[in-house]
Amino acid sequence: MTIFLIAEVTAVALLVKYIAGTSLWITAGLVVFYLFLLGFLDLVLWIIAGTQFLFTLFTKEPNSHLSTFSIKLRNYIVQIVDFVTYSSQERPFPFNPLPEEDND
Repeated sequence: MTIFLIAEVTAVALLVKYIAGTSLWITAGLVVFYLFLLGFLDLVLWIIAGTQFLFTLFTKEPNSHLSTFSIKLRNYIVQIVDFVTYSSQERPFPFNPLPEEDND
């Protein structure tokens, strides 16, 4: 009986030690922060899409500067989604550099 009690106390102590780890709570706080940031970036995406529509409507072609920026924004959003879904442990900007532009 005492062996089971000691094992249970040890398991509870390990669980408390794991939950009390600051790294876990810092990551959780960053996940919440980046989820709020994604909400703001959603608004930015709407503005870019509307502006590109107007450029295309009046000039018959999209704005190249906004196209380049939207590729960078897409890559940043992917980096955030990877972090908040724990697909990647790499923290997004400002903790690491912005992702490089690619043209895929």
